[in-house]
Amino acid sequence: MRMLHFKIIGLTWLVLCLIAAAVFAPQLWSMAADRQYGFGSGFYDAGFWISQFSAEVLLLAGAGLGFGLFRLRRWAASCTRIAAALLLLYCLSFVLMSGFGFAWLALGMFGVVFAAYSLFVVWRFRPYDRAA
Repeated sequence: MRMLHFKIIGLTWLVLCLIAAAVFAPQLWSMAADRQYGFGSGFYDAGFWISQFSAEVLLLAGAGLGFGLFRLRRWAASCTRIAAALLLLYCLSFVLMSGFGFAWLALGMFGVVFAAYSLFVVWRFRPYDRAA
């Protein structure tokens, strides 16, 4: 029963990150290929493009993390501690900011609850303790 928790958060990390990466990649490509504001135009500085491409890489890394959790890998549980703590801080700061609509607030609260659940699972249970 304990391993079911790892399967749930692993599948959730995998699906959410793959969906976000699949939505963001075409937008990033169209931004980079745009003649007026694209990569070669000099409109955006290098920091902007580094942040955009690193966001895509981190989404793909999150999908790999989810796959590792689903397969009950020890490295994935260790990396989830870091990723979930960062996600929790980010979502808490997002929720505590004012000026967002109800839908964005609900999405931020989902992130807070999911990150807290992920942290609870990876600290409470161990994916390599099969005797439990």
